[in-house]
Amino acid sequence: MLVSHIFKSQDLVSTLAQINNNNEKGEYYITDVIEILSNENKKVISYSLEDSMEIQGVNSKVELALVSRVLRERKYCSYGRRGYLNRPC
Repeated sequence: MLVSHIFKSQDLVSTLAQINNNNEKGEYYITDVIEILSNENKKVISYSLEDSMEIQGVNSKVELALVSRVLRERKYCSYGRRGYLNRPC
């Protein structure tokens, strides 16, 4: 399951300057934005997805091929479930 968080882009931009790397690894964590926005009583919506392909980005030909294959398979399965094919998915 994938959990995504949704908030206004201007809230993200104003919050990025507040993120720090005061942690064991010395890294910046974008997830700190959620805590900061919550503390400022800004609206943050959590959204759960069973299938991460629902929001898969496409930034390369490899990713495009992957997404295309998944969409073709889903379409084929939907035809099978409706009885348009000799065999279901």
